[in-house]
Amino acid sequence: MEIDIKGMKIPYTITRRSHQKTIRLRISSGGVVSVSTRKNVSDEVISDFVRRQATWIYSWFSKRNILPKTRVERGNVVSNEYRVYKEKAKDIALKKVTYWNSIYGFVYKKISIRKSETRWGSCSRKGNLQFSYKIALLPDDLADYLVVHELCHLCEFNHSDRFWKLVSKTIPDYVDRRKKLKGIF
Repeated sequence: MEIDIKGMKIPYTITRRSHQKTIRLRISSGGVVSVSTRKNVSDEVISDFVRRQATWIYSWFSKRNILPKTRVERGNVVSNEYRVYKEKAKDIALKKVTYWNSIYGFVYKKISIRKSETRWGSCSRKGNLQFSYKIALLPDDLADYLVVHELCHLCEFNHSDRFWKLVSKTIPDYVDRRKKLKGIF
């Protein structure tokens, strides 16, 4: 399930328990939103409950400056989220690679979107750039950092001082953005 709050798409999971008497909404420290309730509560009632909590949910994420995450349950949540965001992610990646590479002028072969749950992106020695579909969920400044980071690997296939100097050419505050990005996955 998902709720849209002020343009922020926030996925949430539902757990039904026979012994539970109330509906509870929790947000883990990592940003996973989950609702638990008794077994006979309909999805519509749960959606209404989550909508009534929208201000609190939005405030929780805004104060922490992090993005919502999805807990993986039997693979179906990630698969659904991937299908929803894959095309948007591809569009964002293409536009950002085109823009940032107009400054760097590197040669790359193809851009692909993956269902990665452990990496934001990668660059192969053949010049292929891969990004997690979750680039579509990032704020612009972090998506820019991600794209620049992978582009710079086309020139420096490591994390040497030369690599970070290339990154800082266009993202001078890359250290802060890198920390924020690491705190999300």
